[in-house]
This record gives sequence, C-alpha cells and structure tokens, in this order.
Amino acid sequence: MHYQYSESQRDIVWVDKRDVIQLLTIPKKRGATAGLQIKVSYDWRNIKNKITQYYYPIIYFSMSNDWHLLNDYINSKKKEQDPNYDKVTLLEMDNYSYYLLDTLHYFKKQLVDLIEGRCSIKYIIEKSIDERETAIGHALSELPNAEYGCLIAAKTINEAKRIEQQEKKREQIRNNLRRIALEIINR
Repeated sequence: MHYQYSESQRDIVWVDKRDVIQLLTIPKKRGATAGLQIKVSYDWRNIKNKITQYYYPIIYFSMSNDWHLLNDYINSKKKEQDPNYDKVTLLEMDNYSYYLLDTLHYFKKQLVDLIEGRCSIKYIIEKSIDERETAIGHALSELPNAEYGCLIAAKTINEAKRIEQQEKKREQIRNNLRRIALEIINR
C-alpha cells in the first residue's frame, strides 16, 4: 500500500499506525521506519550482484522457482567471508510469501492476456469484482496524488496530517498544563 519510488533501500515501508507521516521520510523527524527490499525475477543471477547494496532484508520472489539457488549463492559468499555479503539478509519463503508469489503469477497472466488481446481492461475489472480481488480495485481507486512526488495514496497522507495535528494539539495541552502547574507551585 505504501511505496516511495525515491527510496532505493525500501520497497515496502511500514511504521507505527499512530505515526503514518513517517512514511514520507521527513528529515529530522524522530522515529524509525522499517522496510523490506523486494526482488522479483525469473533468474536469480539477474539480482545476485545487486543485493549487496541493500541494508534492509530482501524478499526474493522467484518466478521460476530458483529461490534456493540465490540462497545457496549468498551462503557460499558468506562462507568465503566476502564482506559484501555480511549484511545481506534473504528472507525465507513462508506461506504468506508463497501466496504473494501466486498473486504475482496471476497478475503476470492477466497482463500477458491483456497485451496479447485475449481480454480487455473492462473484463479484468469485472472479473476482479466478481472474484472479490481487492488488489486491482485498490490499484484503480487509490491512485496517488502526484503533487507529493511519491506514490503514497492521498488519503493516507491526509490521515497522517490529521493525526499529526491531533498530536500537536495534545502537546499544546500538555505544555499548558505544565505551565499552569509551575505557576501554581511558584505562588
């Protein structure tokens, strides 16, 4: 749901839901965000040399079932004590990862069918409604507001601003209460 094309280290970013504004990576804003680097390929060799540049954990979705080859390669580099691979963390595939991989294969098939003229966009939308496939609906209905220069849904940004304003009001109230308490104590 949240993506920043200018952030090369994190394809997926998540934060405490009470401070969504962190997704914008505002300089000098306290708090840490977490992230994942996502790689999708039909050949693990296409990404083997690129993965050393990432400091976030990597999820590799192998479209040709070669995840284990990339994992073996990384482990062999670590055994050779190659310092470039010390920080590389390839996450194990789990049930959720396999579900996402199946989804990638599904969307690839939809895209190929669309390009080759076997279906139309209208058909894909109607099929997604019938099958309650929400990813297509979100992709169509929550297009980002381009003025922000990042691909975060405008409603998410607005929610974050609202939460930040609420927090500022709470902080003002706390400061006023502290000031009043100090005035009472100093009397």
